[in-house]
Amino acid sequence: MLNLKRNLCFLVVLIGLVLVFSNCAKTGKVYWVYYNQTQCADKWGSYTNNEDLKLKITSYFDSKGVDVYDIEIFSNGIANACLDCTCKTGKRIKLKVRKRDLDEVKQEGFYE
Repeated sequence: MLNLKRNLCFLVVLIGLVLVFSNCAKTGKVYWVYYNQTQCADKWGSYTNNEDLKLKITSYFDSKGVDVYDIEIFSNGIANACLDCTCKTGKRIKLKVRKRDLDEVKQEGFYE
């Protein structure tokens, strides 16, 4: 009976490890990229709050085949004192994406 429990425990741990490592292999290496938000020139459009902004960014990149694993929004930048669409708001958007998607997000104005 003790041998059966030990084998069962070993099997559960082994299956868990396989699942963890197979998931890591699927996602590959991930990177954080940054974007300084503009007054109105962002390609994902306008938004009502940060949660809505996150949904719009995710939807925008989904349409381009880019998986966004995490989004963080910070309001610690310096806003430009101008009214042009390309003026910065002071918000910085941080995305976690796969290495294979880096070129795509960089074309959208993000940087490492």
